[in-house]
Order: sequence, then structure tokens, then C-alpha cells
Amino acid sequence: MVRSFFRVVTYGSGGIQPVPYVRFMIKLHGSVVVKRPVGEVFAALGNLERSPDWARSFGVIERRRLTEGPLGVGTRFYAKDRLFGTSNEFELDITEYETDRHIAANWTEPIGGGWRASFQPLDGSTRVDFDAEMRPSGILKPAARLVAPLVRRATNKDLERFKAWVESGDAAG
Repeated sequence: MVRSFFRVVTYGSGGIQPVPYVRFMIKLHGSVVVKRPVGEVFAALGNLERSPDWARSFGVIERRRLTEGPLGVGTRFYAKDRLFGTSNEFELDITEYETDRHIAANWTEPIGGGWRASFQPLDGSTRVDFDAEMRPSGILKPAARLVAPLVRRATNKDLERFKAWVESGDAAG
């Protein structure tokens, strides 16, 4: 999705001219049905320290909890990803948390955004709906349109990898 705005820029002559300003946003949605109970699936996705085991398409290298106490709103994580050949470090903040229902997180660097995962029990299986929004900045902003299809494919691959990881029992270990 691309949203266009105008911002006012003052030039040396003192005149004010509207200059097109485009804000790029990549929105993602994916869902997967995991053949495991909702509690097990929620616990697996909520264990962010283990996300490098399945979130490889996005280059997740490390997640480490920075705050103490139980996982919940306000929990912060150190995050290290390899994106487009560049290693990036940033913080991930849990913004929503309801056991076996949903979990969400936001980050600001290097590409601002957030994600939300919702869990729905289905006769011993669990449907996971994953939504994310990314707001590229700097030199990545113009490339957002080109990168969006790659990011969508990566999301779907990671969700399928997550499903296989949980169903194999590796997530519990």
C-alpha cells in the first residue's frame, strides 16, 4: 500500500512550494493451521528467543530478552537480523499479549513496523493469523514497492517453517 502526502519545503528564495512526499508501507497477512493445541502453538511463537529456528527468510539471527519477569506487554527484546546483506540490531517491544489469543510487537529500526499474531483453536489444531506492517525509511523507502513481494513470500515461507517446526515437536524441546 502506498500513501501519498505533501509536505511544504522552503527554498532559498523564501517561497514555499508543495513537494510530493510519498510514505511507503508494506502490509502483510498470512495464516497457517498448525496441527497442535492452541497453548502449544502460542507458547512456541511467544518464545521469541527460538525464532531463529524458523524465521530464517527474514534473516533472524538472534532474539534475547532484555527485561525480567513473565512475557507480557512491555517485555523488550534485543534483536539482530540480517536484512539485504546488512546486519541490523534493534529492540523489539511486546505491545499486546493475551495468553492463547494474541501477541504483538513493534520495533523502530532499521525499518519501523510491527506484527500481530492471533490464535484460534480448531478441533485440536490452531489457526495462526499473522499480520505485519513495515515502514521503510532512508534509502530503503524507494525500494519498498520492489521489496514487498519478496517480503510477502518470505512471510509465507516462515509461517510454513513455523508450522513444520511446531508439528515436528522441535518447538517443545
